[in-house]
Amino acid sequence: MQQQSFNSRYILGISFISALGGYLFGFDFAVISGALPFLQKQFELNEYWEGFATGSLAIGAIAGCLIAAAVSDKYGRKKGLMIAASIFMVSSIAMALSGDRNFFIFSRAIAV
Repeated sequence: MQQQSFNSRYILGISFISALGGYLFGFDFAVISGALPFLQKQFELNEYWEGFATGSLAIGAIAGCLIAAAVSDKYGRKKGLMIAASIFMVSSIAMALSGDRNFFIFSRAIAV
């Protein structure tokens, strides 16, 4: 039986990048908690819309997970990551420039 050799540095690098993605996802939830008083005032959010604005990121993550495999199969992993990064950039700019509650929540949902 042949012994397989693994590139430990590569595996550690991939693991670090994956962990960093999870960290940034959690960080995004933490950041909005500090911004909520300002968002409540700007968009006149009640408790329902405050929760929906916070949770819209998770809803977008679910949708992103459902389509990520198809995008990766069709375009490859590298192009899929570039597409995801581009969508994140556009959604971040859209969140910063949003003028109403619904557009802000939509922009936040597609941020993943």
